[in-house]
Amino acid sequence: MKTLKKLFLFIAVLGLLVSCSKEEFETPELSQGDQETAELKAAKVKTEFTGVCMWEAPGEPPNMVKFLPNGKTLVKGSTTIWHDYADDPAHWMVTGQTIWTVNQVVEADGNFKYWGKAELIVDGEVAGDPPRGKWEMTWRGYMTGLPDNPSLIAYASGTGKEGAVKGLVAKWVYELDFFLGVYTYEGHYH
Repeated sequence: MKTLKKLFLFIAVLGLLVSCSKEEFETPELSQGDQETAELKAAKVKTEFTGVCMWEAPGEPPNMVKFLPNGKTLVKGSTTIWHDYADDPAHWMVTGQTIWTVNQVVEADGNFKYWGKAELIVDGEVAGDPPRGKWEMTWRGYMTGLPDNPSLIAYASGTGKEGAVKGLVAKWVYELDFFLGVYTYEGHYH
């Protein structure tokens, strides 16, 4: 009896497969919404990038400066505006204006640790287009080696909050090129 049921089930499934037309098995055309979803899923593949971050304008001065023991100084709340230019192959998802909020503890010798938040507003596809999205970032870094061999490095991580980058996560490593006066960086997002 069990064999008869299995045979009947097999014949029924075979009948369904034979009765379906070829078109039912082909991939349908994607709607605009489906294409955007497919692109977002494809974008979640790890994408590496490098770039430069160039100074644009001063922001706000610090909202607090406090002198600490041992010649240290705490500086909080200043902002500065830069522009990131990346070479990522996925439509420039990390190129745009960055607004950095900076806090730092400066040592007596001038070396310091610094940290804060940043916002990267992704450029439009063509100059003059509205922004394509926004990253919210947190970061930390340090400057060592003053005065003879300075090194300034910052580590950032961010989450896409709006537009084309919404839902993506990214990491950056920035290093100041003292000769050129720009930060160079590398990173990835997915």
